[in-house]
Amino acid sequence: GGWKQIVAAMAIVAMIAEYIDDQATLLQLLDAVRQQVAAAHPRVRYGAWYAVIQFASDRSAEVCQDAVCAQMMPCFVQGLDDPCSRACLKCMEAFHHYGENVERENLEPFVEGLMTKVGAKLQGASTAFQKSAITFIAVVAGQIEDGFAPFYPQLMPLLKATIERTVHQVEERALLGKCFECISLMAKSVGREGFKADAQQIMTAMMTATSAPGLPNNDPVKEYMMAASERICQTMKADFLPFVEALLPFVLQKFAV
Repeated sequence: GGWKQIVAAMAIVAMIAEYIDDQATLLQLLDAVRQQVAAAHPRVRYGAWYAVIQFASDRSAEVCQDAVCAQMMPCFVQGLDDPCSRACLKCMEAFHHYGENVERENLEPFVEGLMTKVGAKLQGASTAFQKSAITFIAVVAGQIEDGFAPFYPQLMPLLKATIERTVHQVEERALLGKCFECISLMAKSVGREGFKADAQQIMTAMMTATSAPGLPNNDPVKEYMMAASERICQTMKADFLPFVEALLPFVLQKFAV
């Protein structure tokens, strides 16, 4: 049917985006793709989000300008309600790429709508949605910094619940690692006083997760934990000292490699 031709056309657009020199043409193509993210056929919507990922990866400077953001951001808010899970996940993935290049002032007007919907995904049964939701939250927290503070009380309990559920599940190591990364970015948004009440529980969970016996050398949690600890240390400053002793073996291990 007609949808196959549209999907094929978007695939071509996605492939050639990085080679188009003329900015007006590039933005015209993005606009054509944008109009398909709400198409009737789920494969067209999926294809459109896939193309957005390519635009955001290859041409972020052009496609994340103020005027373009004003058109694109409402599409992400709408895309989170997509009844087709594959299309919805692709929308979330597209935001991971697009959102990290959006200026704070362009993102902030949409954060409340986005976080309400993403918080619901975090509580769902699907691991794929949980992982994507955590990355989504991390991108927003990283971009708007202290502007994220109002969403901390709503989202932190959900992330702590995810940690409690997955800390001993071998098959969910990537999800657990992403959780720690996200929390460390959220900690920066609220600062030392805002994070103080949760710091002990989070650092203890990180130590528990990385001290499990028989972990492979490429365990994802270890890498996430090191980066998260650095951010939390920057946030907590002198209040981070009680956690240094437990963290030191992991730090020294890095020097030994």
